[in-house]
Amino acid sequence: MTGGRRMPVPAAALAAACIALYFLVFAGRGIRADISYDDLMNLYGAWKVPVAEHLRDAALFFFPSPTFRPAGSIFYRLLFEQWQFQGLPYRMACYALLLLNLGLAYGLVRRFSGERLTAGIAVLLFAYHAGFVGLYTNTGMVYDLLCFFFYTAAFLYYLRARQNRFPLGWGQVGAWSCLYILALDSKEMAVSLPVLMGLYELGASPPAEWRPAGFGRWLVREGRAVLAGGALTGLYIWGRVLAPAGLNAVDAYRPDFSPQVYLDRAYHFLGYAFYEPGWLTPAAAAAVGAVLVLPAFRCHPAYRIGAAWMLVGILPIAFIRQRDLSAAYLPSLGLATCLAVLLTAGARRLQVRPAALFAGLLMVLAGTHARYGRIDFTAAGADARYIRSIYEQLRLGPPVPRNGRVLILNDPFPNSEWSFLFLLYLHTRDAGLTVHRRDLLVRDVPASHALGFDAAFSYEGGRLVRCAADPLERVTVGQLAALPCHRTSLSVLHSSLYESRILRRP
Repeated sequence: MTGGRRMPVPAAALAAACIALYFLVFAGRGIRADISYDDLMNLYGAWKVPVAEHLRDAALFFFPSPTFRPAGSIFYRLLFEQWQFQGLPYRMACYALLLLNLGLAYGLVRRFSGERLTAGIAVLLFAYHAGFVGLYTNTGMVYDLLCFFFYTAAFLYYLRARQNRFPLGWGQVGAWSCLYILALDSKEMAVSLPVLMGLYELGASPPAEWRPAGFGRWLVREGRAVLAGGALTGLYIWGRVLAPAGLNAVDAYRPDFSPQVYLDRAYHFLGYAFYEPGWLTPAAAAAVGAVLVLPAFRCHPAYRIGAAWMLVGILPIAFIRQRDLSAAYLPSLGLATCLAVLLTAGARRLQVRPAALFAGLLMVLAGTHARYGRIDFTAAGADARYIRSIYEQLRLGPPVPRNGRVLILNDPFPNSEWSFLFLLYLHTRDAGLTVHRRDLLVRDVPASHALGFDAAFSYEGGRLVRCAADPLERVTVGQLAALPCHRTSLSVLHSSLYESRILRRP
């Protein structure tokens, strides 16, 4: 293929290998990341609910779910059943999703643009960014990875089915709907998909007439997938977002709808994307936004789709509490698509060969990320290493009595009141365990209330210790306030082997 518009298949395979290598060079160390605080919460939520209930929540996506995002809960539950508290399998699964998502991104942009070169450049731009550090180091971001996978797969399936048969048959609409429901089950970011598809259809095959009757016929025929998606979105928002126990009840996800909030979020995400250089003032960000959006009215159709993907895809996070760039993983593909269209158009005008464009951009990106976007994986994994040290000390100690009552005197996670509780449940896998924290009991329970415990833990001198159970067989809450930890003979839950290989590991 000639003209600078397409790369031959062997060249495309070589470009894919270069992108994968580039991604692994900059982001590969994240595969060694361990269990995070988010993972403790997510693993506990996935473990305490039977698999059948997770599957039911996924199918009944329009009812509230205790875990909100059942597709991610199923991911955690399946891996926990096989690998328990080993961090590597979780990270390997996440990295597999990252690479699969790059493949889907390539297929989607290629179908938008009809050009391998544009798709390859878009994937190269999208493949790595230091702002995606959460995706590389925290399995708790698997919801975003799964959402991107099903969202992009649903759009790609729709485009392929649409090109083979139009309008789509109802069976194809049903298959698309299943992919969309899985995207919704992964994360609420997916609600933008029907809007994006509606904009695509209005551009690709607009109604012959805009009167209500003509538009209704168009909606039932050409727009039937959009119509189905809108109905599914309405059910999802009604049942899982706006319900009393829904996502809207969580402060961090309660939206504040205003143009100023949208512009503020867009400015911050652009800042993250450009590593917040000093020149990116609000005025400069508005100019960059105008440069990105205005060409959509006269540019390549792929550019218009990329601009819509970016501006519509960001809506679910544009009105809630500020997030980092990892939260904008899905709409970031739209920005990469727009830039790829501009770069390939410019290279074509300047008669730059595709291989030279790709190699030059790869070197520029590698240099930019090496200077501004190197991730300190050691610092990013500090919390995970601490969690691992507490877990290993717990694992090496005497077993916790089955269906026992456990007291935490001094919590090893003082700023995260649930983390050690989650850790105990995940370690023992005992749903009958009852765990209390001393500070919460003293705060919330009358001082005269009598309690009894079978085991107690305390964090003292940088180590987790097991306290003697005898003084705790029957105590009042008032006595707990000043109760010391009388260590048992097996109180220090570590060994020299553990100390040398775990505690001192960089």
